[in-house]
Amino acid sequence: MAFSHGFLFPQSTQVIAHLCTAVSHPARLTMLSKIIDANDWVQRSTVVDKIPLTDVSISQHLRKLRVMGFVESRNVGNTTEYRIAPAAQACGQLFKDILKAASKQIDHLTRTTLLRQLQLSSPKETEE
Repeated sequence: MAFSHGFLFPQSTQVIAHLCTAVSHPARLTMLSKIIDANDWVQRSTVVDKIPLTDVSISQHLRKLRVMGFVESRNVGNTTEYRIAPAAQACGQLFKDILKAASKQIDHLTRTTLLRQLQLSSPKETEE
């Protein structure tokens, strides 16, 4: 694992930044979330369900999660199964919690923005 600015930043900061790259794509974060939710080995088809990417892209994203140590894989017959790597369970859960909190915040901001837009577009009553 090479870091370009090793002399500028503490090693712990570099490691965290490097790990964040593993989940810096919405597809990887979605896949990781599904794997965590399964709480056991889960088939590839379940992990990638409703992710609008090519099979090649999906394989690359799953590979990155595996190489970064977030997930483990195994072949069972003609399918591949994934699970959260034991060493990454706390980190994976943290990302999932962040995603959940962010979704709530985005929902709140969206509702607030929509309400403001509705208020601005509604005809104002004139005072007589």
